[in-house]
Amino acid sequence: MAKCNKGDSESHLLGDPLTALPNGFQLYLMFDQVAMDASRYEYPVALLSIQFEEIRTIRQKWGPMSGDEAVRAAARYLTKELRETDVLVRYASDEFVAISPKMSLEAAENLKSRLQDDLDHFRFAVRALTEIPLHVSVGIAIFPEDGQDLDGLLSVAEWRMRQDKDLRTAVKRRLKSAPSAN
Repeated sequence: MAKCNKGDSESHLLGDPLTALPNGFQLYLMFDQVAMDASRYEYPVALLSIQFEEIRTIRQKWGPMSGDEAVRAAARYLTKELRETDVLVRYASDEFVAISPKMSLEAAENLKSRLQDDLDHFRFAVRALTEIPLHVSVGIAIFPEDGQDLDGLLSVAEWRMRQDKDLRTAVKRRLKSAPSAN
């Protein structure tokens, strides 16, 4: 798992100071090498766009420090769940991108399901007696089937992530409005 060395003079350019993960700029620098190796040795690379749905709400309701701690908790969880060969990047304030070499679409879908199930049941303490889950929407793109370059793959993964978010929102609405069985 790639991490930034906070002691580096380049760490602010290449790393996220909140999580110590690589940032979006470093993602572009790393992807070309990953894609070149995947093309040469003919293996797939899964790119996962992972958006935490409540980070903005946590910041608004509980304050920026709670939002920052939620981002750090999310980064720790994802780092622990991904393989050593995977690269996790903090791509935006509430979005992470994982690059997983030698991961098929089926394996990526299994990872997505596991991450979503775990995080739906995860309890993040925003206050001493208040815990909330960290719901996540995930979109997957596979190199080379879904694109040959990072921008194309990110576009596909983010589009699929929005579809996933819409589906999860619709399911939550149905569950809330469904009559309880007696």
